[in-house]
Amino acid sequence: MVKIDLHNHLGRNGANPGFDRTIDIAYKRLGPGGIFGICNDGPTDYRYQGFINQAGGKYERVIVGDKNEKRAIYVPDKKITVVGVEEAEPREGSFICIGMPVNKKICYSELEDSLKVAEDLDTTRIIVHPFFRDGMGAYVSKNPELLHRFHAWEIYNASAQLGQILPQNSQVPPGANSNAFNFYKDTIEGNYNLGIVSFTDGHSVNVIGTSYTEIEINPQIASTSFFNSLREQIQRNKTFYNLNREPAKGDAFKHASHMIIDKFFKTGA
Repeated sequence: MVKIDLHNHLGRNGANPGFDRTIDIAYKRLGPGGIFGICNDGPTDYRYQGFINQAGGKYERVIVGDKNEKRAIYVPDKKITVVGVEEAEPREGSFICIGMPVNKKICYSELEDSLKVAEDLDTTRIIVHPFFRDGMGAYVSKNPELLHRFHAWEIYNASAQLGQILPQNSQVPPGANSNAFNFYKDTIEGNYNLGIVSFTDGHSVNVIGTSYTEIEINPQIASTSFFNSLREQIQRNKTFYNLNREPAKGDAFKHASHMIIDKFFKTGA
Protein backbone atom coordinates (compact mmCIF):
# COMPACT_ATOMS: atom_id res chain seq x y z
CA MET A 1 0.00 0.00 0.00
CA VAL A 2 1.18 3.53 -0.78
CA LYS A 3 -0.14 6.87 0.42
CA ILE A 4 -1.37 9.43 -2.11
CA ASP A 5 -2.39 13.06 -1.62
CA LEU A 6 -3.15 14.42 -5.08
CA HIS A 7 -4.84 17.70 -4.18
CA ASN A 8 -2.29 20.31 -3.08
CA HIS A 9 -1.41 23.85 -4.15
CA LEU A 10 1.97 24.33 -2.39
CA GLY A 11 2.22 27.78 -0.80
CA ARG A 12 0.72 31.07 -1.84
CA ASN A 13 1.16 31.40 -5.61
CA GLY A 14 3.19 28.19 -5.56
CA ALA A 15 5.72 29.36 -2.98
CA ASN A 16 7.76 26.59 -1.39
CA PRO A 17 10.96 26.20 0.65
CA GLY A 18 12.83 24.54 -2.22
CA PHE A 19 12.62 21.29 -4.14
CA ASP A 20 14.52 19.05 -1.71
CA ARG A 21 12.85 20.47 1.39
CA THR A 22 9.37 20.01 -0.11
CA ILE A 23 10.17 16.42 -1.03
CA ASP A 24 11.44 15.82 2.52
CA ILE A 25 8.16 17.09 3.95
CA ALA A 26 6.12 14.89 1.61
CA TYR A 27 8.31 11.90 2.47
CA LYS A 28 7.83 12.42 6.20
CA ARG A 29 4.04 12.30 5.80
CA LEU A 30 3.59 9.85 2.91
CA GLY A 31 6.65 7.62 3.28
CA PRO A 32 8.54 5.74 0.55
CA GLY A 33 6.37 5.18 -2.50
CA GLY A 34 4.25 8.22 -1.62
CA ILE A 35 2.62 10.22 -4.40
CA PHE A 36 1.51 13.83 -4.15
CA GLY A 37 -0.07 16.12 -6.70
CA ILE A 38 0.48 19.82 -7.32
CA CYS A 39 -2.56 21.61 -8.72
CA ASN A 40 -2.42 24.38 -11.27
CA ASP A 41 -5.44 26.59 -10.77
CA GLY A 42 -6.46 29.14 -13.40
CA PRO A 43 -5.30 30.24 -16.86
CA THR A 44 -1.96 31.70 -15.76
CA ASP A 45 -1.07 29.30 -12.95
CA TYR A 46 1.86 26.96 -13.64
CA ARG A 47 3.01 26.13 -10.14
CA TYR A 48 3.57 22.44 -10.90
CA GLN A 49 5.90 23.33 -13.75
CA GLY A 50 7.61 25.93 -11.58
CA PHE A 51 8.19 23.38 -8.86
CA ILE A 52 9.63 20.54 -10.92
CA ASN A 53 11.84 22.93 -12.94
CA GLN A 54 13.11 25.13 -10.13
CA ALA A 55 16.85 25.42 -9.70
CA GLY A 56 18.69 24.04 -6.70
CA GLY A 57 18.47 20.83 -4.78
CA LYS A 58 20.49 17.64 -4.96
CA TYR A 59 17.71 15.09 -5.46
CA GLU A 60 17.53 13.47 -8.88
CA ARG A 61 14.35 14.09 -10.89
CA VAL A 62 13.24 11.36 -13.28
CA ILE A 63 10.44 12.12 -15.74
CA VAL A 64 7.61 9.58 -15.65
CA GLY A 65 6.22 8.72 -19.08
CA ASP A 66 6.60 11.04 -22.08
CA LYS A 67 9.63 13.27 -21.54
CA ASN A 68 8.03 16.19 -23.36
CA GLU A 69 4.76 16.07 -21.43
CA LYS A 70 6.32 15.72 -17.96
CA ARG A 71 3.04 14.59 -16.42
CA ALA A 72 4.93 13.39 -13.34
CA ILE A 73 8.44 13.12 -11.95
CA TYR A 74 9.97 10.48 -9.69
CA VAL A 75 12.52 11.29 -6.98
CA PRO A 76 14.51 8.05 -6.47
CA ASP A 77 16.38 9.43 -3.44
CA LYS A 78 13.10 9.35 -1.48
CA LYS A 79 10.94 7.12 -3.69
CA ILE A 80 8.43 9.97 -4.00
CA THR A 81 6.42 10.76 -7.14
CA VAL A 82 5.13 14.27 -7.92
CA VAL A 83 2.17 14.41 -10.30
CA GLY A 84 0.93 17.35 -12.36
CA VAL A 85 -2.70 18.22 -11.69
CA GLU A 86 -5.09 20.79 -13.14
CA GLU A 87 -8.04 22.01 -11.06
CA ALA A 88 -10.71 22.72 -13.67
CA GLU A 89 -13.28 25.25 -12.50
CA PRO A 90 -16.24 25.47 -14.89
CA ARG A 91 -19.35 27.26 -13.64
CA GLU A 92 -20.96 23.94 -12.66
CA GLY A 93 -18.23 23.12 -10.12
CA SER A 94 -14.63 22.01 -9.67
CA PHE A 95 -12.86 18.78 -10.53
CA ILE A 96 -9.19 17.85 -10.68
CA CYS A 97 -7.40 16.23 -13.61
CA ILE A 98 -4.56 13.92 -12.57
CA GLY A 99 -1.59 13.53 -14.92
CA MET A 100 -1.77 16.79 -16.87
CA PRO A 101 0.93 17.54 -19.47
CA VAL A 102 2.97 20.60 -18.51
CA ASN A 103 2.05 22.52 -21.66
CA LYS A 104 -1.74 22.08 -21.41
CA LYS A 105 -4.49 23.97 -19.54
CA ILE A 106 -8.22 23.49 -18.95
CA CYS A 107 -9.80 26.90 -18.51
CA TYR A 108 -13.37 26.79 -19.78
CA SER A 109 -16.49 28.19 -18.17
CA GLU A 110 -18.63 25.26 -19.37
CA LEU A 111 -18.37 21.79 -17.86
CA GLU A 112 -18.77 19.97 -21.18
CA ASP A 113 -15.85 21.88 -22.72
CA SER A 114 -13.67 21.17 -19.68
CA LEU A 115 -14.54 17.48 -19.63
CA LYS A 116 -13.89 17.06 -23.35
CA VAL A 117 -10.32 18.36 -23.01
CA ALA A 118 -9.70 16.38 -19.80
CA GLU A 119 -10.86 13.22 -21.54
CA ASP A 120 -8.84 13.91 -24.69
CA LEU A 121 -5.74 14.33 -22.54
CA ASP A 122 -6.47 10.97 -20.87
CA THR A 123 -6.41 12.35 -17.34
CA THR A 124 -7.86 10.78 -14.22
CA ARG A 125 -10.84 12.93 -13.22
CA ILE A 126 -11.92 13.40 -9.60
CA ILE A 127 -14.81 15.51 -8.31
CA VAL A 128 -13.39 17.47 -5.37
CA HIS A 129 -15.02 19.20 -2.37
CA PRO A 130 -18.42 18.65 -4.00
CA PHE A 131 -20.45 20.41 -1.30
CA PHE A 132 -17.89 23.06 -0.37
CA ARG A 133 -17.37 26.38 -2.12
CA ASP A 134 -17.23 26.00 -5.93
CA GLY A 135 -18.25 22.36 -5.58
CA MET A 136 -20.16 20.32 -8.15
CA GLY A 137 -22.40 18.57 -5.65
CA ALA A 138 -25.58 20.51 -6.36
CA TYR A 139 -25.13 20.12 -10.12
CA VAL A 140 -24.49 16.38 -10.13
CA SER A 141 -27.41 15.90 -7.73
CA LYS A 142 -29.61 17.07 -10.59
CA ASN A 143 -27.50 15.46 -13.33
CA PRO A 144 -26.18 12.20 -11.87
CA GLU A 145 -25.50 10.71 -15.32
CA LEU A 146 -22.36 12.88 -15.39
CA LEU A 147 -20.81 10.66 -12.74
CA HIS A 148 -20.01 8.11 -15.43
CA ARG A 149 -17.38 10.51 -16.80
CA PHE A 150 -15.37 10.62 -13.57
CA HIS A 151 -13.14 8.14 -11.79
CA ALA A 152 -13.42 9.17 -8.15
CA TRP A 153 -15.27 11.25 -5.59
CA GLU A 154 -13.39 13.26 -2.93
CA ILE A 155 -15.36 12.11 0.08
CA TYR A 156 -13.13 14.02 2.51
CA ASN A 157 -11.32 17.32 1.94
CA ALA A 158 -9.12 18.42 4.85
CA SER A 159 -9.58 22.10 4.04
CA ALA A 160 -13.38 21.85 3.75
CA GLN A 161 -13.47 21.25 7.50
CA LEU A 162 -13.00 25.03 7.80
CA GLY A 163 -16.78 25.32 7.49
CA GLN A 164 -17.15 23.60 10.86
CA ILE A 165 -15.49 26.44 12.79
CA LEU A 166 -16.76 29.55 10.99
CA PRO A 167 -20.09 31.29 11.65
CA GLN A 168 -23.12 30.09 9.68
CA ASN A 169 -23.26 33.38 7.74
CA SER A 170 -19.59 33.21 6.62
CA GLN A 171 -20.52 31.91 3.13
CA VAL A 172 -18.33 28.87 3.82
CA PRO A 173 -20.68 25.86 3.80
CA PRO A 174 -20.67 23.79 7.00
CA GLY A 175 -20.97 20.03 6.81
CA ALA A 176 -19.33 19.80 3.37
CA ASN A 177 -17.59 16.50 4.07
CA SER A 178 -20.63 14.99 5.75
CA ASN A 179 -22.71 15.90 2.71
CA ALA A 180 -20.11 14.35 0.39
CA PHE A 181 -20.18 11.15 2.45
CA ASN A 182 -23.97 10.99 2.47
CA PHE A 183 -24.24 11.59 -1.27
CA TYR A 184 -21.77 8.81 -1.91
CA LYS A 185 -23.71 6.38 0.29
CA ASP A 186 -27.14 7.40 -1.02
CA THR A 187 -26.44 7.91 -4.73
CA ILE A 188 -23.04 6.70 -5.91
CA GLU A 189 -22.32 3.50 -4.00
CA GLY A 190 -23.49 0.49 -5.97
CA ASN A 191 -24.69 2.60 -8.90
CA TYR A 192 -21.57 4.27 -10.31
CA ASN A 193 -18.01 3.03 -10.57
CA LEU A 194 -16.32 5.84 -8.66
CA GLY A 195 -13.57 5.34 -6.13
CA ILE A 196 -13.45 7.36 -2.92
CA VAL A 197 -10.50 9.52 -1.89
CA SER A 198 -9.37 11.73 0.96
CA PHE A 199 -7.01 14.61 0.10
CA THR A 200 -5.64 17.73 1.82
CA ASP A 201 -6.31 20.56 -0.66
CA GLY A 202 -3.56 22.38 1.18
CA HIS A 203 -2.15 25.82 0.45
CA SER A 204 1.10 25.44 2.35
CA VAL A 205 3.83 22.86 1.88
CA ASN A 206 3.80 21.86 5.54
CA VAL A 207 0.32 20.29 5.28
CA ILE A 208 1.06 17.95 2.34
CA GLY A 209 -0.11 14.50 3.40
CA THR A 210 -2.38 15.70 6.21
CA SER A 211 -5.17 13.71 4.61
CA TYR A 212 -4.40 10.94 2.17
CA THR A 213 -5.66 7.75 0.54
CA GLU A 214 -3.91 4.38 0.63
CA ILE A 215 -3.96 2.34 -2.56
CA GLU A 216 -2.23 -0.71 -3.91
CA ILE A 217 0.07 0.29 -6.74
CA ASN A 218 3.32 -1.10 -8.03
CA PRO A 219 3.78 0.55 -11.41
CA GLN A 220 6.81 0.57 -13.66
CA ILE A 221 8.33 3.93 -12.78
CA ALA A 222 9.15 6.17 -15.76
CA SER A 223 6.54 4.36 -17.85
CA THR A 224 3.08 5.35 -19.07
CA SER A 225 1.78 2.32 -17.16
CA PHE A 226 2.17 4.45 -14.02
CA PHE A 227 -0.80 6.62 -14.96
CA ASN A 228 -2.97 3.66 -15.95
CA SER A 229 -2.16 1.85 -12.73
CA LEU A 230 -2.77 4.97 -10.63
CA ARG A 231 -6.17 5.52 -12.23
CA GLU A 232 -7.17 1.88 -11.88
CA GLN A 233 -6.32 1.74 -8.19
CA ILE A 234 -7.98 5.08 -7.41
CA GLN A 235 -11.19 3.99 -9.14
CA ARG A 236 -11.05 0.61 -7.43
CA ASN A 237 -10.78 2.03 -3.91
CA LYS A 238 -14.16 1.92 -2.23
CA THR A 239 -12.83 1.14 1.25
CA PHE A 240 -13.24 3.79 3.95
CA TYR A 241 -10.46 2.20 6.00
CA ASN A 242 -8.00 3.32 3.31
CA LEU A 243 -8.82 6.98 3.94
CA ASN A 244 -6.83 9.03 6.41
CA ARG A 245 -9.08 11.96 7.31
CA GLU A 246 -7.44 14.75 9.29
CA PRO A 247 -8.52 18.40 9.08
CA ALA A 248 -6.33 21.28 7.92
CA LYS A 249 -8.42 24.09 9.35
CA GLY A 250 -5.53 26.42 10.16
CA ASP A 251 -4.12 26.20 6.65
CA ALA A 252 -7.57 26.70 5.14
CA PHE A 253 -8.24 29.74 7.32
CA LYS A 254 -4.92 31.28 6.29
CA HIS A 255 -5.72 30.68 2.62
CA ALA A 256 -9.20 32.20 3.02
CA SER A 257 -7.63 35.27 4.63
CA HIS A 258 -5.27 35.65 1.69
CA MET A 259 -8.18 35.44 -0.73
CA ILE A 260 -10.09 38.14 1.14
CA ILE A 261 -7.03 40.41 1.16
CA ASP A 262 -6.43 39.87 -2.55
CA LYS A 263 -10.06 40.62 -3.37
CA PHE A 264 -9.94 43.75 -1.20
CA PHE A 265 -6.97 45.20 -3.09
CA LYS A 266 -8.21 44.15 -6.53
CA THR A 267 -11.59 45.83 -6.02
CA GLY A 268 -10.04 48.86 -4.40
CA ALA A 269 -12.40 48.49 -1.44
